[in-house]
Amino acid sequence: MVALVLALMVGCTPRPSDEQEVSIGFLRGLYRGYPLRIVDDYVVEGEVVSSDRYGAFSHQLFLQDSTGGVAFMIDDGALYATYSVGDRVRVWCRGLTLGGYGGSVRVGGGPDRDWQVSRLTPAEWSGVSRVVGHNPQVAVLRRTIATLGADDMARLVRIDGLRVVEAGQAWPEPRKESNVAVVDVAVPEDTLLVRIVGHRELEGVVLPDGEVSIMGVADYFGGRYQVQLASPDGFLER
Repeated sequence: MVALVLALMVGCTPRPSDEQEVSIGFLRGLYRGYPLRIVDDYVVEGEVVSSDRYGAFSHQLFLQDSTGGVAFMIDDGALYATYSVGDRVRVWCRGLTLGGYGGSVRVGGGPDRDWQVSRLTPAEWSGVSRVVGHNPQVAVLRRTIATLGADDMARLVRIDGLRVVEAGQAWPEPRKESNVAVVDVAVPEDTLLVRIVGHRELEGVVLPDGEVSIMGVADYFGGRYQVQLASPDGFLER
């Protein structure tokens, strides 16, 4: 009888979880310049700050928390149909791979040819992720060109007091990418590249004139910081 009671007690005891909740900043910090397969039961949560609605962020979902941001590579060309900016997503990272591209950190499947990280299939992604909430007011980091730094990568940033060098020029043709130069009105020697992508619904749109602000996801490529816009809405005219 004692043995039976002990057995029942053991059976009713909750099993300890091996999951370890970590920050996105911690996850990014594991990357050392080469592909790293995650073997620990790390779990991260972050808010969606990207949208591929107009062609930008192709096959990428950017999540941020208070410590950093990171891109998850997913073989889905219409992520906007499932995720809205502000959705809070929980990701179980065991078995995923950390890698880099152009100085930015990515998470996905194992290396593929020349890429440190491959895209996860939609089934693979749905097996390790879940939407757990929504924040209608996503945190936006206020920066200047001069203060944009490594800790801001893959996070939503806003920079005020800018002027578009190519003002009046047309938005890129559909599916084409372009780097648009902006300068700080107060400090003209401070310049930044803003990455935009053409889309059929944006034909006829021109780059704004006068003083503007930009809002988008900070990135790093080719030895320079840049900001990627999801749509013309990323140019905030005064």
